[in-house]
This record gives sequence, C-alpha cells and structure tokens, in this order.
Amino acid sequence: MTYVITVSSVNPRGGFIKAGNAEWMKHVVSLDFDISDVIQGKENRLLSLDDVPEYFVLKRARTDLPDMFWGSAQLIIVSERYRDIIEDLDPGVHQMWPMEIRRRRAGPVPGKWFGLNVRARAKTIVKERSSVQVSRGGTQVFGIVTRSMTFIDHMKFNLAVDETIEVGHNLWWDNTLDEAALFCSDAFHDAVVEAGLKSIPFKKCVS
Repeated sequence: MTYVITVSSVNPRGGFIKAGNAEWMKHVVSLDFDISDVIQGKENRLLSLDDVPEYFVLKRARTDLPDMFWGSAQLIIVSERYRDIIEDLDPGVHQMWPMEIRRRRAGPVPGKWFGLNVRARAKTIVKERSSVQVSRGGTQVFGIVTRSMTFIDHMKFNLAVDETIEVGHNLWWDNTLDEAALFCSDAFHDAVVEAGLKSIPFKKCVS
C-alpha cells in the first residue's frame, strides 16, 4: 500500500512550522532557477550546497520539534533519525545536507537536522478517483481558456494510485498533477511509525 505524506500549509495537520532565513531568501532571488520547484518536487536536479540554506530560525519558541516538518521557505527538514531511515531504505537516492535550527533567544535546537531534496519521481495518481481541484485560470486567447490546472484537494488528501506501477523507491514525488505529491511505501511508513518519530502525517492511498 502507498501512503501520501500530507505536506500542506492549508491543512492544519500538514506539518508546517513557521521558520525562515532572510539571508537565504535574498539569495534565492539571485539564482537562475526556481529552487522551490526543486525542493517541492516539480523539477528534479541535484542542488549545489552553495544554493541551499545552512540554517533556519524558528518564528515561535518550541520545546521540541517533530522529526519531519516543512519550513516557511518551502524546504522539508528532517531529524537525524528520520534521515537514517531514508538512507537505509533508499541508499544514495536522495540529497540531504546538515542544517542548524535556531531559536531567537534560546540558541540552536539540540540534535542534528538535515534539509531534504527528494530525487525519485513517478506518476501513479489516478486523477479520476482522487480528490483534486481544477483551476480554470491560465492563459486566455480571445476570452477562451487555453489551459486548466489540476491540484490536490488539501483538506481531503484522498488520492487513488495505480499500485501496478513499479516505482522502485520508498520515497518519491508524484508528478501526475500540476502540483507534486510526496508519497512513500509501506516499508517507509512502518519504519517511521515503529521508530516512534513525529512526522508530517501519513494518509493511506486508495488502490
């Protein structure tokens, strides 16, 4: 069975934590590509360490952090234990680099943290049986919409997948829709749960 990892700033359970880095955001503007397209699954490329943040600053003080969360600069951040599961199940596939998570007054958050660039891609979503939203916007010629776009319904996250498609990895972005969805295998889900890690919530997909 496949699970979707419900990365969402809309859904209250979507694993979003307000964290930023003003210096890095200024750097992003100077890049010749949109780094958010890479770290949110639209484009697949290996990032230069010169192009990724070294730290994030939490907007609000916290006594602890989940082992996987999504920061306000659109980057997914994981703990060392979560990183180890990723590397154990998909060795050498995904890109991860060390990061420091800072608090405004209390100093760095204890432990080791890593930015995550998921490199695997697949197209397994069955749109006709999934909860999606269609945007009729886009380029118009003489008042006629030339393209519609299909997005995830973030309040439901009910996604149907074709289980007959061999993905070959345990963590991947699905690019069937205009918005990428982060998926994982049974083995990945079970390893995170058995380790007792706090993750962006999982939701079982429909086959």
